[in-house]
Amino acid sequence: MKILLAVDGSVHSRWAEGLLAQVTGPGHSVEVLVVGPVVPTGSSVGAALADGLRKSGQGLVDTVAKSLSPRYKTTGRVLVSHDVAGTLLDRARAIRAELIVLGARGLSPLKQFLLGSVSNKVARHAECSVLIAHRKPSKKPSLLCPIDGSPADRRTADFLRRLGTPEKAPVTLFHVVADPVALWIPETGFPGGYGNVVAYKESLDALRRRGKTLLARARDQWARRFSSVKALLREGYPSSEILHVAQSGRFGLVVLGRRGMGRVDRFFMGSVSQKVSSYAPCGVLVVH
Repeated sequence: MKILLAVDGSVHSRWAEGLLAQVTGPGHSVEVLVVGPVVPTGSSVGAALADGLRKSGQGLVDTVAKSLSPRYKTTGRVLVSHDVAGTLLDRARAIRAELIVLGARGLSPLKQFLLGSVSNKVARHAECSVLIAHRKPSKKPSLLCPIDGSPADRRTADFLRRLGTPEKAPVTLFHVVADPVALWIPETGFPGGYGNVVAYKESLDALRRRGKTLLARARDQWARRFSSVKALLREGYPSSEILHVAQSGRFGLVVLGRRGMGRVDRFFMGSVSQKVSSYAPCGVLVVH
């Protein structure tokens, strides 16, 4: 698998390196990328500053690539741009990367390379999967994997397999039973919407049964790949419940698909993955 790792020397950048090594197997091709600021070179001072930043960036690339080389096939590149997020996305497309890895935050505003806004933009617009580090990786990563019964569930499982995520990593499959009112759409033709209490309860009961069935089936499938698989069912708003469980359960990584069910009975949407990738208390892997 081709992986693009964005680094800038910050603590979040180092966390991204650690998270990458923790959730992937060996043998992948990793390009280490530094995106430096554009410095006017019209004067000797500007030229010297630009040259110094280029050398500093190249030194960082070489150091990170060397540290990863025993595990991966590494290359490095330094680019200069006003648009860090756009440069990362363009580079990922150019090398046909299947995964972009970066920290949720970067260096201070005086010498910033990566910012929180960059990780948000990358997660929103990337054509491939994105791994974002929010904190220092735990020693034994545990995975929280929200599922909704859509094709995204299978893509997520397949992606973790291709990544080579350790089989001993504990996995918790998580399904959120959303309030039927939140899922109701006038075009479906229910008379009076869910003003009918009986219809509301029947819909909620059906969603609960469906959630239990989804979790039971998924647990059997995921148990073929991971040695420890649990199932958890909650009710509420998907993004809020995912963030709450990730925090209370002290998970090391949330893994979710970028798109889920269709419009009528959707559970997960791009907005959910966007909120989770922005506010999660741990690492987040958004599978495209």
